Amino acid sequence: MGSIRFSAFQKRNESVPAELVPDIEGMWSYWAGTVWPPQMVLQPLDLRDTDVFMDVGCAIGEHAIYAGCRGGTSGAGVRESYGLDNPKKMIRLANMLSRAVKMGHPLADKVWDYHRYGQDALGGMRMHVERCQDEITDNAPLLDNVRFACVNPYYLPIRSDSVDKLQSLSTISYEPDPLKRRNMIKEQLRVVRAGEGRIHVLGHDYHPTKMPRNMFDDQPLHLQNEYITLPHEFEEVAGLLGVKLRRVQDSPVYDPGRHGAVYLVEEKAKPLPKGIFRF
Repeated sequence: MGSIRFSAFQKRNESVPAELVPDIEGMWSYWAGTVWPPQMVLQPLDLRDTDVFMDVGCAIGEHAIYAGCRGGTSGAGVRESYGLDNPKKMIRLANMLSRAVKMGHPLADKVWDYHRYGQDALGGMRMHVERCQDEITDNAPLLDNVRFACVNPYYLPIRSDSVDKLQSLSTISYEPDPLKRRNMIKEQLRVVRAGEGRIHVLGHDYHPTKMPRNMFDDQPLHLQNEYITLPHEFEEVAGLLGVKLRRVQDSPVYDPGRHGAVYLVEEKAKPLPKGIFRF
C-alpha cells in the first residue's frame, strides 16, 4: 500500500448562517477567499505532487484544486453517503479515486462540494464511483499521492500504517467521560511517539461567526503567530507537543455543554517532536 498523507483543518462542518450570507454562491465566496484572504486557506498547502485530495467535510476540495492538486472531492453529503467516518471505507474510496485520476477520469478537473452544489454533490459523487467500479477494483494499489482532510469538529488525526489505528480526535471529542477522553488522547500521542503514526495539524478555524474579525484585519495568518480555536483539554496536548499557546478569550464554539477558547500560537515546537511534521 502506498503512503497516505492526512491534512487536518480546525474547521467547523456547518453552514454560514443565512443572515450573514443569504445565498449559496455568496457563502462559497465567503469561504473561498472573497472575504477572507486566500493565503489563509492555501499557504500551508502545497499539493502539486498530490493526485487526490479528499475532504469529506465542506468547502476544502476546491481549495485543493487552487493549491495545485490534480483531483479533489468535497462535501458533507459524501461522508454521509459512503460512511467515510469509517477509515477502511475512506481508504477504499480513496483507492478508487486515485486510480480514476491516474486513468484520466473527470475527477481530475471536477470538484463536488455539498455546500456549493447541494444534493448534486451527493449524486455526482455516487454516479462517478458507480461508473468507475467496473474498471477500478479495490485490489488496485493506492497511489502514493493521496491526501485526506478529516471532519468534525476538532481535527488532530493520526496517520498509521495500520488502518485499524486510524482515529481522529473528532471521535475523542464526543467522549463524555473526561478520564476516558484524556486516556484516548494519551494513546494517540503514544502512537505518534512510537513512530507508528504522524500528526498533521494546520490549526485553523475559518468560521466567520466564531472568530473575532479584528484578529485578521492587519495581516494574513502565518503558521507562526496564528489564532486557533481548540477545546480546553487540548491545552495539555499542545504542551506535550511543545507548542506554547496563549488563551485570548473563551469561545463557546463547540457542541452544547462543551467549551473551547481562542488561542494565539506564540511558539511552535522546536525542534519538532518525533512524528510531527507540522503544527
